[in-house]
Amino acid sequence: MEEALWTFVCPPGFEPTNNAAERGFRPGILWQQTSYGSQSQQGSE
Repeated sequence: MEEALWTFVCPPGFEPTNNAAERGFRPGILWQQTSYGSQSQQGSE
């Protein structure tokens, strides 16, 4: 029974991490950090 509960962790063809999503966010995060996006008046709105 326990083996069946872990089936979702290792499906063939899928990486069991969120690396792809994190890499998608990275350009926006880097822009925010270098342009003071969250500390400027416009960025905080």
